[in-house]
Amino acid sequence: MSKDTSISIRMDSQLKEQTESILEQFGLNMTVVVNMLFRQIVREQAIPLSLSLIPRVSAIDELNYSKAHRQMGYVGRTADSVVEDMEGIVAEAERTYGRGRYALVDIKEYEETQATLKLMTELAKGEKSGCEQGWLSIEDVELSLGV
Repeated sequence: MSKDTSISIRMDSQLKEQTESILEQFGLNMTVVVNMLFRQIVREQAIPLSLSLIPRVSAIDELNYSKAHRQMGYVGRTADSVVEDMEGIVAEAERTYGRGRYALVDIKEYEETQATLKLMTELAKGEKSGCEQGWLSIEDVELSLGV
């Protein structure tokens, strides 16, 4: 493809300097990135480009972390034991404070509790499935993820 057209872009000078500083860390310049962006827009029929200097934890990193802890002897808890503990806490709270129809709670705590309950339910399903159908080895998981 011949480069027979140029474009001119007006932008805030501070934004331009900040952008050039980040691009320099990637070893890129504005022209290269604009061409990358346009090619990707045409190919994907969307505006997708995502580059980041902020590290993100990948699923494989999480698996490796878990694998290392298991190799050091960490066993963890079963979902049933966590649910059992939670049921005990709820029962104690009901004995202490009674059970009412309404409660004043911090919305963040409420949402975290809801998310925890959902997670624990899914973990219990996974544990049941593993017990009934057999567990996957870490190697099988890595293979299925293509790592």
